[in-house]
Amino acid sequence: MSNELLTIDPVDLQFPFELKKQISCSLYLGNKTDNYVAFKVKTTNPKKYCVRPNTGVVHPRSSSEVLVTMQAQKEAPADMQCKDKFLLQCVVASPGATPKDVTHEMFSKEAGHRVEETKLRVIYVAPPRPPSPVREGSEEGSSPRASVSDNGNASDFTAAPRFSADRVDAQDNSSEARALVTRLTEEKNSAVQLNNRLQQELDQLKRESKRSQSGGIPFMYVLLVGLIAMASFAELVLSTSRCTCPCRSFSKKPLILPPLSGLRLVGGDTKPLFRSGLGPVSVKRRFLTAVARAESDQLGDDDNAKGIDRIHDLQNVEDKQKKASQLKKRVIFGIGIGLPVGCVVLAGGWVFTVALAASVFIGSREYFELVRSRGIAKGMTPPPRYVSRVCSVICALMPILTLYFGNIDILVTSAAFLVAIALLVQRGSPRFAQLSSTMFGLFYCGYLPCFWVKLRCGLAAPALNTGIGRTWPILLGGQAHWTVGLVATLISFSGVIATDTFAFLGGKAFGRTPLTSISPKKTWEGTIVGLVGCIAITILLSRSLSWPQSLFSSIAFGFLNFFGSVFGDLTESMIKRDAGVKDSGSLIPGHGGILDRVDSYIFTGALAYSFIKTSLRLYGVR
Repeated sequence: MSNELLTIDPVDLQFPFELKKQISCSLYLGNKTDNYVAFKVKTTNPKKYCVRPNTGVVHPRSSSEVLVTMQAQKEAPADMQCKDKFLLQCVVASPGATPKDVTHEMFSKEAGHRVEETKLRVIYVAPPRPPSPVREGSEEGSSPRASVSDNGNASDFTAAPRFSADRVDAQDNSSEARALVTRLTEEKNSAVQLNNRLQQELDQLKRESKRSQSGGIPFMYVLLVGLIAMASFAELVLSTSRCTCPCRSFSKKPLILPPLSGLRLVGGDTKPLFRSGLGPVSVKRRFLTAVARAESDQLGDDDNAKGIDRIHDLQNVEDKQKKASQLKKRVIFGIGIGLPVGCVVLAGGWVFTVALAASVFIGSREYFELVRSRGIAKGMTPPPRYVSRVCSVICALMPILTLYFGNIDILVTSAAFLVAIALLVQRGSPRFAQLSSTMFGLFYCGYLPCFWVKLRCGLAAPALNTGIGRTWPILLGGQAHWTVGLVATLISFSGVIATDTFAFLGGKAFGRTPLTSISPKKTWEGTIVGLVGCIAITILLSRSLSWPQSLFSSIAFGFLNFFGSVFGDLTESMIKRDAGVKDSGSLIPGHGGILDRVDSYIFTGALAYSFIKTSLRLYGVR
């Protein structure tokens, strides 16, 4: 079948078949157009073949190489015929697309995408036979016994070749015996390695299942997560549809496969592949095994399209069950985190500060792990681990010192100077990349969050006109508890939540134009809707809480909350993209790490506090 987007070389995958050896074959894809072309490679036997990369993007008028590796085979087919098939799908991608932007939905014909498909066959090629080992003494004219006989008769000259041939036959038999022993030894070693690998995979599945049942959070972090003040329940639940990270838990409900002729599961029709006290293994493993065991004779040239459609159906069923499991987990942990966050913000004081310090410590650890990741470290030299750990402790102390001293500019400068000295006197050759990433970590993870302490606890003037303050119970602080700092913090939090919520809804309904390549799913239309929603919520809350009194101040405050939220999110997305990871951590199951949840709040606190201290003096802090 001709392909209008890509040139494919070769059109058939040829493997020089050899027993007990992995064999690779290169597939070259050339872009014939002036567009970015995304491709995806599938096979009817994924357990037998390894494709790297199986998805990618070919730049205009350029080429890309795909390496297909066939696993070592124990038996050779009788007629050296293989019925395995490969399917290459390609579609026009957006300009500037990268392999990370390739998704399963891009190759869905149901969505109206024009997908080019090319089928590739697998052909076994017999390797060249090595020459038979023959000793030098058996060659003609080289053996002294072939020219001289015991009694000098000429007839002995005819006996010499027969004697030499017998020696060659005996040597061939000996070589075959040695080859048989070697082959049996290799089979034994391969079986032992396979057994060890399967045992390791089974142990890993058990550990992940235990982590899934226990909620995925170590007990020592439960209290810290409950006190995190940088997120809310509404934002966490609404982020469900935006996050596409793979869920770490396994579904406890078995996958019910549709009736397929030619597919059978290993271990029977109804029993799972492995079973332990923790439940069946993952749906994905069962699906891959089913495809790997597909009857080859059912996938002829005429039925290839039907087999591929069946594979698509199985993938759709698996994706639906995975999304349902992710939604359930996100709602549960969203409720578990959102409620304590509201209590912490209302409490203020040391409760708010200690909770913020705990989240800052975990977030700084995630940041320095991102700096040490493979994607960033390959282009720079990360700081030593002991410097990263010391910086994490310094970042965690900054909010506490801010509450105690009020101003920590001198302390932060001194700490940065000491860290710079530690980097300069380290063993080896110091690098500027180490200094820059460390200083940015102190600023991003430690200094900026301190403005939330200044905002919540530093602005202690009472909001006298707030209606809820007049009815607030005396046991909980009375009217004096509702300060300007508390009202400003609640409005800022609500503005960030409104930005994410309305931007998500607007992007789903009207999104067409990508905002930036850092986060491909963000659109200009969704961003504009998020701006309008943030300003509207800010004005509504300011009217309800009677602060600030000026409409212009409320609009300006909403603008700052919006820009702090958007650029905080993009900054963390840029760090993760360079690091080559989807989430900054795995502390919160289904949501990622601390930085994934509080990225929109990091710059917002500093902007809100600076705006109130500098601009609202003109209108009075009321």
